[in-house]
Amino acid sequence: MTEDDGKLLILHQHPPEAVASLEAVAGGQARLRAVPPASPFGGPDADALLTFPAAMRGIGPDTPRPTGWPWQLRWVHFGSTGIDRMPRWLLEPELVTVSRGAQADAIAEYVVMMALAFEKRLPQILAHSPAAWAQPPLGGLSGRTVGLLGFGEIGRAVAARLVPFGVRLIAHRRHGARTGCPKVSAVTFDELLAESDHLVICTPLTDETRGMIDKSALAAMHRGAHLINVARGAIIDTDALREALDEDRLAMASLDVAVPEPPPEDHWLYTHPRVRLTGHVSHSGPLTRQRGQDILARNLRAFLQGRAEDMHGVVSREAGY
Repeated sequence: MTEDDGKLLILHQHPPEAVASLEAVAGGQARLRAVPPASPFGGPDADALLTFPAAMRGIGPDTPRPTGWPWQLRWVHFGSTGIDRMPRWLLEPELVTVSRGAQADAIAEYVVMMALAFEKRLPQILAHSPAAWAQPPLGGLSGRTVGLLGFGEIGRAVAARLVPFGVRLIAHRRHGARTGCPKVSAVTFDELLAESDHLVICTPLTDETRGMIDKSALAAMHRGAHLINVARGAIIDTDALREALDEDRLAMASLDVAVPEPPPEDHWLYTHPRVRLTGHVSHSGPLTRQRGQDILARNLRAFLQGRAEDMHGVVSREAGY
């Protein structure tokens, strides 16, 4: 809190178009101050810090904890879905929130696109010459089983878009929790692997999920299955994935994430015939940024009103997301 006027001090790293909406919410209750890139975590006089991934480039799990952190910070908002790439001490302030769900619709559309492309054999059926004019049998989503590893905002958005296609939807959640959705059946991890024609990874990266899709998990999937990863590359054991693809046990892997990002120039993911790799773009969409700004404005309003229970995307220290 600033000493000169008694207003709360909110540090931010956002562009001017976003700051205008935040200032409208803050009114006379808070003063917004931009934080320079050289000191992305602000200083000891702030009540809240509003940041986002682009402002945190170069910050990672091993970044040293600033002296005195978290000072008097009561709230940190991180404009992303996950915080797995951030240092654990970032969770030390009383309240930490993320823009959970802002990217869900765009990511769900990407998943549907990849599932349809697999079933309809795109781009293989594109005819660029008379010799390429062919009419192979095509698949479809109707009657297929789509498994969701994780059933948060993204998993629910994927399910909502796939229901009209007539698919069977199953999901595995942390600790086997129910889905809360009548169209989506909760299953065990083993059942998810064995029954999925399309397995969609949309779970946060935690100590529990790191390497979860390993050699044994891939072996449990049925031959001809399709793996889609829109979460984090480290959830999959990449060497085991290559083996499953080479041995024709897994039909295709559609990956929007990898380890590292981007992979080195000569990495096998770029050239493998059973891999479709995109550059971490599934979150991109015309409404993604605005939805993130709306979540931030909502949370700022709740913070200023002292209503933490109304804040969206509160991070659990125990779960790590």
